Order: sequence, then C-alpha cells, then structure tokens
Amino acid sequence: MALLHRRHMYRSRSAIEPEPGRLKSEDGPRSRARGLSAPGFTPYHLPMLARLAHRLSAERGHRSTRPCSLACRVRVEGGSMEAFTRETMSVAMEGDGLEIRLDKAGEMTVGLFRLPGGTDLRAQLHGLEGDLCQCPHWGYMLKGTVRMHTPTGPKDYQAGQAFYWAPGHAPEALQDVEYIDFSPTQELNAVLAHLQQQAEGS
Repeated sequence: MALLHRRHMYRSRSAIEPEPGRLKSEDGPRSRARGLSAPGFTPYHLPMLARLAHRLSAERGHRSTRPCSLACRVRVEGGSMEAFTRETMSVAMEGDGLEIRLDKAGEMTVGLFRLPGGTDLRAQLHGLEGDLCQCPHWGYMLKGTVRMHTPTGPKDYQAGQAFYWAPGHAPEALQDVEYIDFSPTQELNAVLAHLQQQAEGS
C-alpha cells in the first residue's frame, strides 16, 4: 500500500515504555470513572484527555463555550501531571499525508494521529491475532470520519465524539481524519512495529 512503504519511518523509541510508577485512585465513589471500566484505564486519564482534547481543538480554531472540565481525585505515585502539544510530540511515522506523533504519559502513550481519506489498514494488520489491532484505545475525534472494522461488523466514529476502541479492530479513514489517542504503551508499540515490518516488506 502506497501510504505505508519504506519511507514511513517508525522510530523505535525505548523512551516510550511503561514507567515503573503506578497510578492508584483514591477510595470512594468519586474516584470511580463510571462506564469506563476497560482494562488499563484509570481516573487519572480523564482530566488529561479532556484538557488535551480542548487544547488541540482550540489550536485548530474550534470554538467552545468553556474548557473541558472532567475532574476526579487521584493519587499518583512515581509520575507527574503533564501537557502535550503537536510541537512537543515526536514523529513516529509519516508520509503521503499520514502522520503519527507520540509521547509518553505514565504507563500510557499519547498519540496524535492523522490519516488521509482512503487509508485502509486492514491489509497491513494481517499477521496479528485475528488480523486485527489488539491494542485498546481511548481518545477523541478531532476531524473526519473513521470506520472501525471489527468481528461483529463496522462502526463509524465522527469528529466531536470521544471513543473507546476495544482490542480487535482495523481502521479505515472515510475522510481525512485526525484524532487524539491514549493507548497502553506495550501493546501500541507491538502494533506499530508490525506495521513497520509490513511497510519494509512491501
């Protein structure tokens, strides 16, 4: 596939690895993120996701009546609160309109993804379990529409929607797409390494 060939450079970054610090939520009902019980997600990620989504949306010129204000009380061990921008995130893969920027956030990786319309990664995911991406993702759609192909059928996600993509999916960009993504570092690195191998073998 032209979009993923040799000049797509995935920089293997040992820095994007889980930190030894762990995140623990305080006891009590306020610390529980209702409806967000997927593995690897903690209340710590809610304010970070909300603030990053608002900041990047503002950079794109989107109007908002007020900043995102998801809040929860957490206790952090071995980590720190951080903010991310396009300029501070490292390019992991790019070419022909495709761009993936990544940075480390505790045991998760923050990703800013741009996929040109027509990108279909189903062929590049062959060889993974079920020929699908097995990394879970949490995020927010900034632009366009992406179709996720799953064993139970396709589902579309549009700009303005927050999402959770369970393991077992393959993305297809129906339009030019841009979204923020939070993923477990180890699982995400395995998928990106597979995509790089596929690109080098094409």
